[in-house]
Amino acid sequence: MKEEIENKLNKISDAWNTYIFKYEFCFKRLKGNSDLRTNYFGDLMGYFKDTLDIAFESIPPNRKDHSATFSFNISLLQSLYIQQDFIEELLIIFKTGITKGDLKKDSDYNENRDLRNELVGHPIRKNKGELVSSALFSYQADTGIIEYMRYHKDNNFSFETKRYNIDDIRKAHFNFLSNYLDKIISSIKKELRIFQKQLVTILNVLKADSFNQIINVAQTYFDDIFEAEYCFEKETLLNIYEKRNLHPRYQHVITRFLEYLKESVLETQNDIKLFCEENKIAPNFIDNTPVNLTFKKASELSFKKLEKAKKKNFNYEIGKLFTEKTEQYEFFSGLLKIEFKDDDTILKELDHMNSNRLNRDEYYSALKYLSALIKQQYH
Repeated sequence: MKEEIENKLNKISDAWNTYIFKYEFCFKRLKGNSDLRTNYFGDLMGYFKDTLDIAFESIPPNRKDHSATFSFNISLLQSLYIQQDFIEELLIIFKTGITKGDLKKDSDYNENRDLRNELVGHPIRKNKGELVSSALFSYQADTGIIEYMRYHKDNNFSFETKRYNIDDIRKAHFNFLSNYLDKIISSIKKELRIFQKQLVTILNVLKADSFNQIINVAQTYFDDIFEAEYCFEKETLLNIYEKRNLHPRYQHVITRFLEYLKESVLETQNDIKLFCEENKIAPNFIDNTPVNLTFKKASELSFKKLEKAKKKNFNYEIGKLFTEKTEQYEFFSGLLKIEFKDDDTILKELDHMNSNRLNRDEYYSALKYLSALIKQQYH
């Protein structure tokens, strides 16, 4: 039981982290407020998972150990109560339309909640100063049974014994959790399918010639793309686009952004299909369909090639150039200058980077182009 509930909670957490909190379009669809911008959701899910062992796997102690039995009963009933509250909160967060009033009509919810309230929440209950009921745990019950003595106004305060099998309590709680977690997941799937359809807008606009339109649509539906790389911030891209005909480095950045955007959108659509348990679509994000803009693709740029026999890559050295440390930059750029001393194109990019150390747009567009130049040499 625990594993099945845990899997459903993980599915909800994955959807939250991968789509809902990540993309503003999805977050706004849930009318996410400032509370959800905090770690509130993560705390809720973490606490939920932490109580699963108590709810489903803790072993009732021998009934002769009165103190352990008392602690076990309290812990079990309280963990179920907490998880019921968490479900109620998740139903609200994910806009299922299910209210607390609806939950009260569910016997799997009501019976366990009433039992907890009577034994843990209000063992002596009064209404406007008038006694309603009192309850006291029994220590004579068999192992695996919660038994208590009860006096209630409805029974003229006559003594009665109430007995509940712990397996039945857990089974009812499992049914409750499973049912409403499924409803929450169903609501998430509905929202993700809407997001999936909106992503088609990006694929359609990529066929147009307006780079500004592409940027605006991406910002509306796929804003995470602008944090993917140093050069992909919105203003940086717009500035680089204006220079695209001045040097191949600028053409390369724009082309790579468009290719990365298309690949990412198609991968996301595919992942959503998998999440919604539909048929997986073919990974056509690897296709060769050109992005229809009015400049050459990066693959058509002229690269000077070194001898094909060389197999070394320079990922480590290039990675070290993503730094503001002067000594580190000078050391690793110096290594590349020595290695590529006969390649004017690469040397010019290194010089351009050096003279634009404080210009983020120029530095990182040159670094991205430099990386492509070097990789092209060894393929």
